[in-house]
Order: sequence, then C-alpha cells, then structure tokens
Amino acid sequence: MIKFQHIQALFEGIGGEFSIPIEQFADRLKGVRVFLFDWDGVFNDGMKFGEQGSPFGEADSMGINLLRLSYWLKHGVMPITGIITGATNEAAEYFAKREGLECCIRGFTDKGQAFKLLCEELEITPSEVAFTFDDVLDLPVAQAAALRFCIRRKASPLFVEYVKENKLCDYITSSPGGYAAVRECCELMIALSSDYSHAIHVRTEYGEQYKEYQALRKAVKTMVITP
Repeated sequence: MIKFQHIQALFEGIGGEFSIPIEQFADRLKGVRVFLFDWDGVFNDGMKFGEQGSPFGEADSMGINLLRLSYWLKHGVMPITGIITGATNEAAEYFAKREGLECCIRGFTDKGQAFKLLCEELEITPSEVAFTFDDVLDLPVAQAAALRFCIRRKASPLFVEYVKENKLCDYITSSPGGYAAVRECCELMIALSSDYSHAIHVRTEYGEQYKEYQALRKAVKTMVITP
C-alpha cells in the first residue's frame, strides 16, 4: 500500500491522472503480456513530414526497452510489444524493426479490425493488452484492451473528458505526445509491476544478464501487418 501511495503521488505530482484506483490499475497490469502503442500523437506531436512520416524520441525508446527488460527479468520471457498505426508510416516500421518489436500494424483506417487481426495472428486476448493512444480512431482498441493510457493534449479537453466519462482510459499522461509521454507510461508500468531500480542496474551494468536479454531482442523478427 505504501508503495502504491508513493507511486501515485509521484505521477500525480507531475500532472498525471488516474481514472481508476491505483490498486485496481496494478491488478489489471498483472495479466498484461502485450504492450501496444499508437504512433502519431503518441511518439510525436502528430505532425507529418510527407512520406517520411513522423518522428520518435530516444527517451521513449529507452522507456520501452526498460519496460521489456523489467518484464523479462520478472517472468523469464519476452513480452509482446508492437505499434498500431492507421497511417502507412515508414518511421513506425523502422522503429519497430530497430527496437526488435514483435509487430507493426500499419495502414488500417479501422483500428478495431486491425486489433482483431492482431489478436488472431498472435493468439492473444484483449485482456492481455495494455494500449497507449491519443485520439478518436484509437477508441475501438481502447474499448477492448485491459489497460488504457490516454496521451494528454491540451487542445482536446472534450476528448479527454469523453474517454474519462465513458471509462475508456485508466491513466491520462501529464506529458503530451512528442515530449516523452511513452516514457511516462512505461515508467508507471514498471513501477507497479516490477523493480525499477533492478532494471536500471541490469541495464547500466551491461553484464551477462543484459546481454542475454539483448540477444533475445535482436533475434525478434518484426511482423509487419498491412491491409
């Protein structure tokens, strides 16, 4: 209980907002083995650069790396981690392959259909998924997933109010997309499910344990799913 209170105080102190009690949040997280992220407006502010797509930040990259590492340290197996984007976004696919993510779903305007296809391909259920999103097109996935993170955008107060009133999110970030919002979500999940300090120690030590994890990550062949 003391740990939960401390974590809640830390994240609310930076402006994050829990939509459910933190104990319930942590309980749902216990069943999660899939970390799924929208791309535009989550890893970035949603701006596009023609065919180059939209960028990502290294702070978010490290957040996902630490999240996967902490899961592996606790469970002995790699979680499933992926990107789901409605756009045909080369940057998203590049990031997924660079990081050794298990999947990149891109080019689907109907994300509900994309999510259903993903669950069938990977033989997973929505109750095993933590989903990070920012906008209307993501709601079919948010309706189904077990744990939902909504990226805050000051220009969308009505949308934030909508997802709260309709119980479509469990945590609303302080950080907007493009300003390490993904890192915020990852650190919260690590804090509530594992030992954050241990994950940092293993990463910074760069010993045999991290090299074993790194080899597993590098061996992943990213599944790219398109319509």
